[in-house]
Amino acid sequence: MERRQYLGSVGIALGAGCLSNTSTPESWKSYEAPTDTPPGGFESLPSPEVWEYDSPGNYMAIGVDDEGVHVATSTALTCLSPVGEINWITDSSEDSYDVVRPHNLTVAGSTVYYTARVSGTSFGTNYVGEYGAYDTASGEQRWVTTLDTVAQNIISVTEDTVLASQMSDDPSTAPVFALDAETGEEQWRTVTGMDMGSAVSHGLCLIYSIVDGLTALDIATGDVAWRRTPGEGYSAQVSVAGDTLCLFLEGTVYGYSLPDGTQQWEQSLAGDGYARHPPSNASQTSDLYIATDSGNLTALNAATGEKRWVVTTNADGYPEMCVGTDSVFQHSGTAIASYDPVDGDRRWAYSLGSDYDDSRLFIAAGNLILITRDTDQEPVVKAFDLETGHRHWSVQLPTKDQPRVIGVFDEYIVFEKEERLIGVPVPLSTA
Repeated sequence: MERRQYLGSVGIALGAGCLSNTSTPESWKSYEAPTDTPPGGFESLPSPEVWEYDSPGNYMAIGVDDEGVHVATSTALTCLSPVGEINWITDSSEDSYDVVRPHNLTVAGSTVYYTARVSGTSFGTNYVGEYGAYDTASGEQRWVTTLDTVAQNIISVTEDTVLASQMSDDPSTAPVFALDAETGEEQWRTVTGMDMGSAVSHGLCLIYSIVDGLTALDIATGDVAWRRTPGEGYSAQVSVAGDTLCLFLEGTVYGYSLPDGTQQWEQSLAGDGYARHPPSNASQTSDLYIATDSGNLTALNAATGEKRWVVTTNADGYPEMCVGTDSVFQHSGTAIASYDPVDGDRRWAYSLGSDYDDSRLFIAAGNLILITRDTDQEPVVKAFDLETGHRHWSVQLPTKDQPRVIGVFDEYIVFEKEERLIGVPVPLSTA
């Protein structure tokens, strides 16, 4: 297996700059861009050690826990530590891991579960589904199960049950499966419309499909507890806040009480986009924050559907957004900003002086992390102070493509791009 350490010519530079203004902006263009060079120039720091891991087989399904990154490929199941070391790897010559293509992988408790397509004729088909469970610490196999069809998505793992769904050419005949979490034995399967958004809560597996609408399945039996028929749409998001199921569908958010499924409210927004709940330890755990392609950020009370506040940015399309314990952050393409989650007042704004082709925003190790990429340029990871917006450091990644964030650890942020993992160290703030 190929694994190499990359001591990149990667620079870290310190910078600072923020604009303090608590009013809601109408346009970022009116802001004066702060200098990106601190007095006396940049402090020189050692180049960090960036590690890379090349997939030993075709395709990658990835899951993360506190100890590392678990990777399923067509030849092996591997566990990597956050610093890129191999903790364990399966023996791909064993019949217990004979995968043609892994589809999904998730980690729950001390077990890593996967779904995959394998070669087989036992059910009269060329390919069948393999479902496996391995111990996260040792790599020891707990069970493997072969079924006559292949599930692509692990919806959730409860204390007793692994729930998975299947993609299908026929969106009206896509089953949901329940497997015993300890043995892998199939408990039930129920045919619904194809899973286009799902969640598990209050003893129910909640599935949205364009065919059946919103369906609630009893986790213990697979029986349909209830169905609801909101408007149709392909870009559905299903999430739960307390006792409310939130369905965000083509610019409209629906709120249903759980477990009975009674519709409580409906709220229309200006544009479609994506929604985020705050972390479980946040000050506003009952809220839902939405970024839309109209350039707006909206805060809803998930229990009532009431709009708490709306902020308009000059983002071309929906802004990048992430939600922290006591702040909502956004990147409009030319600037980043922090908002109070209760009233939407802007706490700080930082102009970046450039409109990037692509960007990602998330929180790691006490920093606001922004990944930006320009045409034919390597992506750059920048870290900003959560409280002030001052820039702490930046690192250039050894790839020309925009990577996907896989996991955030105390020492490294792990990215994935085209069957390769990249680990970037998280330097401590020196401000």
